[in-house]
Amino acid sequence: MLAAIAAVLFAYGLWGGWTVITALTDLRLLNAECPGTSCLHHGSVAHRSLEQIGYPGFYLSGFPGTGPSYLCVLTIQFDASTALAGIPESACSQIADGSSVDATVWRGTVVYVTTTAGFMGTYNHPATRLFVGLWRSPALALAVIFVAMIHIDVANHRFWRTFKRRRQNVQM
Repeated sequence: MLAAIAAVLFAYGLWGGWTVITALTDLRLLNAECPGTSCLHHGSVAHRSLEQIGYPGFYLSGFPGTGPSYLCVLTIQFDASTALAGIPESACSQIADGSSVDATVWRGTVVYVTTTAGFMGTYNHPATRLFVGLWRSPALALAVIFVAMIHIDVANHRFWRTFKRRRQNVQM
């Protein structure tokens, strides 16, 4: 059972490590490909809505909370296209439909918005993935602890101690 838990924690921690590496790479590329205002687009908020994320009673991170978590989804109308941007729910009430918005669009994804609520990164920003990856990565340390527990359990198992004792007697 400990081996299965260690394997799951190890896989989860590796997933977190991979997420950190890709997020750091994307952050570097974002800064290189969009210096200054080169990726800035002007538009207006066509629609805003609150979307439930996670499960009722749990926050996005999975910790028990007082209710469901929500994400404010902005539909941004540009000259020739529309895009979606997810921002914190607390900013949703400060933004009116039809208000102007400046959005940094990188690789077809809105990563920053400046609205009447202020300047903020969206949930599609690589820094969000970096946070999630850093949250998952400590599972590697827990996997090592479980492997150590398995080692201690095996080393102190009655069968293993008997085997070692018989092996020492044969060698003498």
